[in-house]
Amino acid sequence: SQTYRAAEAAGLSVICEVFADRTYDDTGQLTSRKLPGAVIHDVDQATEHALRMVVDGEILTTGGRRLPVNPQSICVHGDNPGAVAIARQLRTSLEGANLSIASFVK
Repeated sequence: SQTYRAAEAAGLSVICEVFADRTYDDTGQLTSRKLPGAVIHDVDQATEHALRMVVDGEILTTGGRRLPVNPQSICVHGDNPGAVAIARQLRTSLEGANLSIASFVK
């Protein structure tokens, strides 16, 4: 995002965050919540979506594009009724892929 690039240019530490329970359009922006399918409610689908971004380093967009990404943080929206189930399964899957979960304390 422009904010990410501006923070990097200013010499700030930047952490790339992706969203397990949201889809992305072909420009890499979050799909508008006004559009159907913008929020992922299915636990398996959200987990697969997040793992693709973290493990494979790509966002699969709603238009079928594959955009490069290097996330260090994953968000699950608290207003998603399946948030707790998504977070639990995602953590299990990340650990199963030998990925560590840690805070960003320096």
